[in-house]
Amino acid sequence: TLRLEPADVSLQRRGARHWLDLRVGVGGAASGSFRLRAEMGGLAGDMAVTDGRAYVTAREVVGAGVPLGPFVFGGGLDGELWLRWKDGRITRVHGTVDGRGELQRADAQTGLVLDALHLSGVMQRTAGGWMAGLDSLRAESGERLWRLDRALLQRSGDTLALTGGLIDLPRFGPVAALMASPQNTLATRLASTDPTLRGRDLRLVADLAGTTPRPLRLAAQVDELAWQPDGTLPGLAGATGELRLTEAAASFALGGAPHLILDAPRAYAQPLRFDAAQGELTAQWSAAGIDAQLSGFSVRRGTIALAARGRLSRPAGGEPELFIQAGTPQAPAADFFALLPDLGLSPKFIDWGRKAIQAGTLSDVQALLRGDPRRFPFRDGQGQFLGTARFVDVELDYQPGAGWPAVSAGRGQFGLRGPEFYLSLDEGRLLDSRASTVQVRIPDVVLPSKRLLLDGVVDGPAQDVIRFVQQSPLASRFGGRVERLAFDGTASKRA
Repeated sequence: TLRLEPADVSLQRRGARHWLDLRVGVGGAASGSFRLRAEMGGLAGDMAVTDGRAYVTAREVVGAGVPLGPFVFGGGLDGELWLRWKDGRITRVHGTVDGRGELQRADAQTGLVLDALHLSGVMQRTAGGWMAGLDSLRAESGERLWRLDRALLQRSGDTLALTGGLIDLPRFGPVAALMASPQNTLATRLASTDPTLRGRDLRLVADLAGTTPRPLRLAAQVDELAWQPDGTLPGLAGATGELRLTEAAASFALGGAPHLILDAPRAYAQPLRFDAAQGELTAQWSAAGIDAQLSGFSVRRGTIALAARGRLSRPAGGEPELFIQAGTPQAPAADFFALLPDLGLSPKFIDWGRKAIQAGTLSDVQALLRGDPRRFPFRDGQGQFLGTARFVDVELDYQPGAGWPAVSAGRGQFGLRGPEFYLSLDEGRLLDSRASTVQVRIPDVVLPSKRLLLDGVVDGPAQDVIRFVQQSPLASRFGGRVERLAFDGTASKRA
């Protein structure tokens, strides 16, 4: 209940107009002080034909459980409003509101604490509804500051349209959580990914009389789009382009994002950074599940130019399926292993690859992944993972740091089949000898204890046998026995 405190009222009449100055306090469920100064006409007759203007101030208004549509508000507000009315109806409102408190859904326990709230703008009636110009809307919650500036909101019949000049919503998952409900799958998904949206030229149209979920259309020029990983969907940051959204589908056209960061904690220990990204991401969702597609995607990472396409399907109550096909025509051998999922495969294997395959150039690099990403790298036919690359002028240190002579000027191919890594050396040099048909294989790169299998033939000077022993870990056992030996001619050696 509310209780009016003693009021101070002054009413004057000047011709056909009346001037009112009212000061009053409120106690009970809500408390605060109000002042109303108004100029009115037509008070001598029916209130329905009155007209006038007023200036209203509210100071230190504090309350709890104040209904605001589907929400209730508890906290404190200060504000000032300029009103105009005609024929007993308010035709125009202009003012500002500042406050703090908590906003909750009336039908749930979800709440949003606002440390500071500022709203300023103007609203007036139109023939078919109303129109509101928003100068500024700012809300602070913890370290988050959300802004919407220079926006126009218009209702005509059952249609609500919003046009925004500037939108800045960093990590607005708590706002989406406040809106989330069993009927609002979009808000539920946004709440779990805690997205960031910074953009301009926002255009939103919603049908207020539609079915649930209510039809809507949104388009915006995005300066930054980001979201956090949620267990199935990897996180993304730095996306720029054009966003289009409805109640059941979305599309995002990447417009040459200068820096794109992919955060896939199930696959990579650290987020991956890319440059100059382009492509289109689309998604559809319903009670049956989520389906997302990536098409025409191209990106650069250092000197590597990648092209990719993909799809992620997540049926309700079922297992997700991911499909990715990617490739690059050419890449430095030393940079390639940095693109492989170190957590999905093995950090130890990735480190081996970076050190073992040095210098040289890769060509026709192709990768294919299909299956439930939680089962990667797909043993026993649980999915499909293939990666292949040809190489030239590669230096191969097949056991880095162990002191074995490296193969130089290598030519061949390597790849992955599920968890198995293989390397085929068609031709290369080992000391002064020619290495050929060399096969390197790691049966399972994910296992903690890995086996490296090596098989190949080396043809060249016989003296290279002695040099190989002397320049390898074998020197500690056999170096003294062979140091006085010398061979002439050629030899063929198999390892």
